[in-house]
This record gives sequence, C-alpha cells and structure tokens, in this order.
Amino acid sequence: MPHPKTLPIILAALLSAGIAHANNSFSDGCRAYEAGQYDSAAACFTQCLDEGAASADLYYNLGNTYYRLGRLAPCILNYERALLLDPRNSDIRQNLRLASSKTADNIEAMPELFLVEWYYSVMQWLGARGWRTLALLLCLGLAAAVCGFCLAATPEGRRRCFITGGMLLLLFGIALWMALASSRGAAARHGAIIMRPSATVKSSPDGGGVDRYILHEGTKVYIQDQLGDWRKVRLPDGNTGWMQQQDIEAI
Repeated sequence: MPHPKTLPIILAALLSAGIAHANNSFSDGCRAYEAGQYDSAAACFTQCLDEGAASADLYYNLGNTYYRLGRLAPCILNYERALLLDPRNSDIRQNLRLASSKTADNIEAMPELFLVEWYYSVMQWLGARGWRTLALLLCLGLAAAVCGFCLAATPEGRRRCFITGGMLLLLFGIALWMALASSRGAAARHGAIIMRPSATVKSSPDGGGVDRYILHEGTKVYIQDQLGDWRKVRLPDGNTGWMQQQDIEAI
C-alpha cells in the first residue's frame, strides 16, 4: 500500500493521465471528422464523455458529427447540452436552429410572459458556472467590507463599509439564487429530446391510456412529473401527456 503522503501525488498523476487520454481522444475525433470518418469521430467524442471530459466544445463537435451522420435526435440533444454550458455561443444556437428545422413535428411554441422570458434570459446569461463564480467574487468582496468595517478608524469609514457591505450582500444573494436556479431548473426548463423515430404521448401513465399525439425524433419536450417508467411532458404549445422514459433523453 502506498504511503499516505504519496497518495496526492499518485492521484494527481492518475488525473493528469486521464485528462491527457481524454485530450488524445478529442484530437483523434477532430482528425477523424476532418477526414470524413464520422462514425470514428462519434466514437472518439463519446469516449471523451465516458472519461468525464464533458464540455461545450465536446458536445458541439459531437452534435456536428451526428448531423453529418444524419442522426437528428442525438445531434439536437448534444447541441442542447452544449448550449447549457455555453448559452451565449452563437454558433451553437445557429446549428441548433438548423437541426431543429429538420424535425418532422412543426409545433408552434406557446409565447411566455415577458417577465418569465426575461428571467430565464438573465439566468442563461452567465450560466450556472458563471453565476457561481460571480457569487464567489461577491462573497470575497463582502468579507473585505466586513474586515474594513471592523478595522475602520472613523465613523465615516465604518458607514461606507457598512453601505458597501449591504450592497455586496444583496448582489451576492441574487448571484447565489441565480446559480442555484440555473443548476436546479436546467433539466426542467430545457427538458428532453425524443430519441426514437416516433413516440406516442398518452393521456395517462399506462399502456391503456388514450393516444393523444405522435411525436418524432428530435422534438423537444419538457418533463413535468414522473411515475415509474412514465414521464409527464409538456409540449412547446402547452399541451401535456405521458411518455415512456425510454422514448426520451434528458438534456
């Protein structure tokens, strides 16, 4: 058994080796994509994901690869996942719109209230990681303001530190809320993608329910509830129904 003091070194070496292997797989995938070997490229990019190297670039490249292979559902799924990690990337948005335009279902999305749309736009502006980073910086600023208040030599100095600390505390609360909302609400907000060529939406979570709609691969739905192997979904137009879990994959 390795000596306890050597464990961090061994773990760091294993982590570095894993990152290097994932980078090699990503490079191999890019070379295969440029050579038109899209099946090999998809295998390399998927291997990167299996090794825990998820990133917006990786999902984006995997989406491009599936687009070339004509596999619409996994293409859209990976573009959506890339957009979650990099919500301001215009290339991802453009490719996602292009792929989504090729789906068989033409469902007109129900317009949202302006405040709701604005709230989610602000949430996606930085993404969960960006809001966490901002919250950390504001927390450090708040700590500095508290220290300044305790060390201030004059009442005026304490007053300024108190006001600054109050503002930083408010901003920290907002940033923390947005970070938590982004992390917890992403799956419910961005939903899931139909992965089968066609899937039935039923009126109840059982095989005997009435068939309400037939949806096709690549269509986006929003998960609202679950019961066993069934998922209650909301369609973009606001209609709801139940689908089997195996027909969809969460973004």
